[in-house]
Amino acid sequence: VNGTLCLHNRLRQAQVREQCHAWKSSPGRWQDDARGWLADMDQRGDVVSVRVNMTDCEQVAASIDEHCSFDHDAVRDFTTDLRANGGDYTIGFWIKPLDQENSLHSDGSFYPSVSFLSTISPPTMNV
Repeated sequence: VNGTLCLHNRLRQAQVREQCHAWKSSPGRWQDDARGWLADMDQRGDVVSVRVNMTDCEQVAASIDEHCSFDHDAVRDFTTDLRANGGDYTIGFWIKPLDQENSLHSDGSFYPSVSFLSTISPPTMNV
């Protein structure tokens, strides 16, 4: 899987897999729920890097790094403060390719991507 999911400290891989399968078992619902995420992925069609398919429960589970987590309470507090103060913020990242074979395009270009999801199943991209 080309991509890693970091979960908040109260969520585990088994829970995510179970939630995904429950979501996907609702005929028609998961397509409606995932419409925004799928549209965003379609718009990025010519981007070279492969992303985790958030509609494939086993791929989602396989991409979870149990050692990469964040504090749920700190995020909740940040979000509450952010909403109370206008909602704008700046965030910076330092990202580097892991290796030539999996991280770089054949022409040597690097196309990093970061997505912030408020829910995994359905994939909801809002902060």
